[in-house]
Amino acid sequence: MSLKMMIMAPTMAIFSIVKIVNSSAELSWATAIAVLVMFAMFILLFFLVMPAFQKMQKQTDKINLVARENLTGLRVIRAYNTEIEQENKFNKVNKDLSGLHYYTGKVMSLMNPIMNIISNGLSLIIYWLGAYLINSQLLNYPDLVEF
Repeated sequence: MSLKMMIMAPTMAIFSIVKIVNSSAELSWATAIAVLVMFAMFILLFFLVMPAFQKMQKQTDKINLVARENLTGLRVIRAYNTEIEQENKFNKVNKDLSGLHYYTGKVMSLMNPIMNIISNGLSLIIYWLGAYLINSQLLNYPDLVEF
């Protein structure tokens, strides 16, 4: 599987780019711009979510610490009747972690609609630009279909 990712995917990408550029330069520019916009959206989402993922790891460590304290000190907690205090402590850490998960989920859920809009918009631009190029006799219909 990793060999497929490391060898086959880049090879297919290179040959696809060569085939696209040889087919139509104008349509290649539209594709290149769409890929750059998609890459910019990935970078933007990455920089928005990465700090939250780092905080999430620390919050996960905190919730594990609180749970371990509760398990190891269970007799002491019952002896001093501090169960409510320990529950509140766990609920606070749990609420912080849940908030981070909620935030990252909301931000990462934007990726699918954005990518769909970009890819569908690219299809529309290719059809529109292709129709214009065919109408001005700069492109043949089979070349558009090949693209």
